[in-house]
Amino acid sequence: MIINVSPFGGGWGEDLMKYTFIKKYIANQIINRNFAIDMEVKTTATKENRFTEEQNQIALFAKALGHPARVKILQYLFETKSCVCGDIVDEIGLAQSTISQHLKELKKIGLIQGSVEGTSVCYCINNENWTKMKQLLGEFFNQDQELQARDSLIKTDCC
Repeated sequence: MIINVSPFGGGWGEDLMKYTFIKKYIANQIINRNFAIDMEVKTTATKENRFTEEQNQIALFAKALGHPARVKILQYLFETKSCVCGDIVDEIGLAQSTISQHLKELKKIGLIQGSVEGTSVCYCINNENWTKMKQLLGEFFNQDQELQARDSLIKTDCC
């Protein structure tokens, strides 16, 4: 006589499969939800839309430039003046996985672009987005000069 002790019927093996499936399903839902939230944050900053699109873009560009390895990768791409395929790891001196992660971040923000050539991906500067970044950051960093020119007659009592 076989006694079925599974509350779901079908035995322990089937229960384990159901449990594993449900666990994977829930994990995927969480990952997808977090990805959607992450993408929403990148595009709209907060649910209250406290920040303008320009402020969000400036913050994303600043974040992309916020790691010395990414700065070095960008400098190297400018120095070579062409698409770079496999030389980046040798030139930068970091692990392949580290370089790949930084390239991914730079590509995600749009500062570089990549094209597949054979078994490798070749990267170069995205000139359109680079120009956009320079303009946005230039305006941001020059806002003190604009205020000084406009308010040169007004004295402030600030620390």
